[in-house]
This record gives sequence, C-alpha cells and structure tokens, in this order.
Amino acid sequence: ETVRKFPELIVGVKTAHYWVKDPWDSAHPPWAAVDGAEDCARRANVPVMVDFWPRPGRTYADLILKKIRPGDIHTHVFAQQFPIILSDGTLNPILREARKRGVIFDVGHGAGSFWFRNAVPAVKQGFVPDSISTDLHTGDVNVISMTEVMSKFLSMGVPIQDVIRRS
Repeated sequence: ETVRKFPELIVGVKTAHYWVKDPWDSAHPPWAAVDGAEDCARRANVPVMVDFWPRPGRTYADLILKKIRPGDIHTHVFAQQFPIILSDGTLNPILREARKRGVIFDVGHGAGSFWFRNAVPAVKQGFVPDSISTDLHTGDVNVISMTEVMSKFLSMGVPIQDVIRRS
C-alpha cells in the first residue's frame, strides 16, 4: 500500500540481515524475509534488492536461481560469503545462469562486502556487476566516495565508459 501511494519515491523493496545466526524456528523459517519482500514487490510491481547471508537451508544458488525474479537485484555480490569463485579459480557458473534469467548484480561495496579475492577473478573472467554502488552509511569507514569505488573497477581493467554506465 505504501509503495503504491508513493511511487515517485519508493522504487523497490529491500530485505537485509535476516536471521543470520540463530537456529530456524516456526517464527523464523529460512526464506521468510525473501518471500515477504518478493510478495510485497509483486503486489506493488517493483523489484526486490536482496542483502543475503547463506546458511544451511538457505543457499546462495537457491536465492539467485530460484527465489528472486528477473529484474530483482542481489547486492554485495563480491562479499566473502558468496561462492563467486570456485576452488579451481573459475567463476561459479550459477552467476552467468542467474544473469541469463535476468537477475541484476550490484556491488554494494559497504564496510565489509567487497573482497578483491572475489572481484578480481570475476572481472577478469568477464563478470562485471550490473551496477556499481557504495552502500555508504554512517557505520561505513571503508568507503569514502563513489569515485573511490569506481576507481577499484578501473584498476581491475573495466573501461571507464563501462564504469560510468554501471555507476
């Protein structure tokens, strides 16, 4: 109802930081936050942005291949908790599969959600996030500016026109 009331201000629904440590229970099933965000977004006809921590019963592959819809966004794509790069150094094929089905990948750099060990091999293998963002907030002392995040992609060899477009 609120999204429909303010469409010029609310462009989507975000879910984040849901039940990352405690055991699942009847009040907190693994997919409650994602399912709730998806239901709201479907009713309001807007995308969902998902900030996610995989756990047993809630996998990253299920999130990007089954749960979120084409046009939905996974943020913090280069964070430590995601199996972006396989043990042999190759890009996890689920990323290309999810992108092919329309999932949008966002950097969401943040205070601890950007790991060069994920980003560099992914970018070198042609996987550049669809959007480059800071996730700048008051608790974030690692990111000073958007240009700083952009410069990281320039240093990884992404052409400046591409960095600007994705930013």
